[in-house]
Amino acid sequence: MRAVMQPEPMGLHQILDRCETLFADRPVTVGGGAAGPTTTTYGALFAEARAFAGALAELGLRPGDRVATFAPNTREHLLAYIAVPGSGSVLHTVNIRLGSEEIAYTVEHAGDRVVLVDAALWPEWSAVTLPTCVEHVIVYGDIDELPERHGGAVVTRFADSIAGPAREGRWYRPADENEASGICYTSGTTGWPKAVVYSHRSVYLHALTLCGADTFAISEHDVVCPVVPMFHANSWNLPYASLLAGASLVLPAHRTDPAGLVECFAAGGVTFSAAVPTVWANLVAAARAGDVDPTALDSVQRVVIGGSAASETLLSELAELGIEPVHAWGMTECSPVGLIANPPADGSTAVTEETKSSQGRPMPGLELRAVEGDMPAPWDGTSIGELQISGPYVVADYYGAESGSTADKFADSEERRWLRTGDVVTVDRRGYVRLVDRTKDLVKSGGEWISSVTLENHLLAHPAVREVAVIAVPDPTWDERPLAIVAARGVDAARLRDFLADRVPRWQVPDRFEFVAEVPKTSVGKLDKKRLRTEYA
Repeated sequence: MRAVMQPEPMGLHQILDRCETLFADRPVTVGGGAAGPTTTTYGALFAEARAFAGALAELGLRPGDRVATFAPNTREHLLAYIAVPGSGSVLHTVNIRLGSEEIAYTVEHAGDRVVLVDAALWPEWSAVTLPTCVEHVIVYGDIDELPERHGGAVVTRFADSIAGPAREGRWYRPADENEASGICYTSGTTGWPKAVVYSHRSVYLHALTLCGADTFAISEHDVVCPVVPMFHANSWNLPYASLLAGASLVLPAHRTDPAGLVECFAAGGVTFSAAVPTVWANLVAAARAGDVDPTALDSVQRVVIGGSAASETLLSELAELGIEPVHAWGMTECSPVGLIANPPADGSTAVTEETKSSQGRPMPGLELRAVEGDMPAPWDGTSIGELQISGPYVVADYYGAESGSTADKFADSEERRWLRTGDVVTVDRRGYVRLVDRTKDLVKSGGEWISSVTLENHLLAHPAVREVAVIAVPDPTWDERPLAIVAARGVDAARLRDFLADRVPRWQVPDRFEFVAEVPKTSVGKLDKKRLRTEYA
């Protein structure tokens, strides 16, 4: 039987046209300025985005051409989120925390023709040796002097670039919903970053899914503050989900410290936010110390924690502030959110608490399995295996990868392509995934496995510990032993050993503790265990 439904391709045009038509009066607040947060509307933003889209057309860009951004969560970055795919070009959000060589590599690999740069980041950007593919660099923000050229690219100010005719009519409608809409590069621990190219279809489906009641439940009634950077994995797709739902947005710009966030939350009346555990741990600590006013958080109803596992202590501390924490898991390759830890409807209080501390169940449309060797592990909550995931917004391969170079990242079975995540997990009978460790972070001591994540979460339960990373180090007797790198005050190694000995088998307690002011992080705020292994192993 042949379907008789209209064959409208899925795409960002459906998000942009809907928001511009229905939600033009909704407020958008931007923080970070010397004068404090400022507020505009979607209508004003879309008008400026049309001017930027017109400027890109004047520069000769056509559908499929790539435009990069080098910016934090700012008004102009949001304009690029609208104008670039809205004109048919492909948005490449460059990770501003990468080194200059990696930045140059990703820009050249993507083939970017135009780059939009925040003036506050000009010193970092100017250190990049620009590849020849870049023809124009557009700079926004306050800056005294700009060179006429950066490498072979012409440098112009954003205000000058949008002075011409604005784009008219409806936003770009892809002929094929699988056309590219964006590029994000992984923050891989080995080799050059790998390119994940999102399609119009995948971004639309993922944004639509985030609006579901059992995922992030983003609606027109929400005020969303994406603290997670817009230069990383589409800011977990929160900008597009918010545009689709008509939720108001609050952008923190350069201020993601507790004081800056509290100012933004209060100014915009934020109800929903998302960030890595470190951001929320710092905010909780500042509220408890009286460095920020806890009442400024009264509007915040729920926050998503992702990027790395959050401790049960952090989940409890957020709940004590009247904020519902929502644990999530994802990867750049999954658009990026893949699992959500909302509790089941039929669960007891104990089940609810247990599931909320897990990484969650798969988002609608996704399938998962835990694989040990060549066999899927049973969903019994104890059997471990590598998490593999599949679905319509999961990458099928990396863009521009040499033939065969990424074969170990995927597994194929029964006409399904599985992404091998590298996470070791258990899955319970309800489908809740619990992270045991990364495959490369497990400690094998005397032939037995020790989970670094389990040790980290137990140590974070100690009130003196702010941050901790556990890595494996060589041992002549046991092959490997765990080493704990700890940021803490008023506690020594002996007391932490005693604290752990009441929680885990004594043979799992680390022999060594190294105390630091701050545990090193990667470019996206995760614990930098690659660096720690180099320094300590």
